[in-house]
Amino acid sequence: MSLIVARKFEDQLCIVSDTKLTHPNHEVKGLKTKPSDGVVKTVIINTRVCISFAGDIDDAELALKHINPDDSIDRVIETLTFYHKKSAYKTEFILCQMQRSTNSKLAIVKK
Repeated sequence: MSLIVARKFEDQLCIVSDTKLTHPNHEVKGLKTKPSDGVVKTVIINTRVCISFAGDIDDAELALKHINPDDSIDRVIETLTFYHKKSAYKTEFILCQMQRSTNSKLAIVKK
């Protein structure tokens, strides 16, 4: 289960997410994972953009590898949408874009 919360307050954005501490291949019930083995679910792309994900780590990592810091927001959303569909809608994304005015954006890529 993932917890990601994004809020827009006037000209500010706030995003908080948990850390993935379990691995889908754990076969032993109750097997513990060390916090240092966790996966951060919110990634800073550049000074104005960050992306959070929930779902399949492999598809999220592929999506993030195909996003460049200088990509347009439309291009980033297109990439996230592609990997959302590629994951059979099992990986979802939240994109935050901060701007100097009240035009900051929150985009949710989810079916």
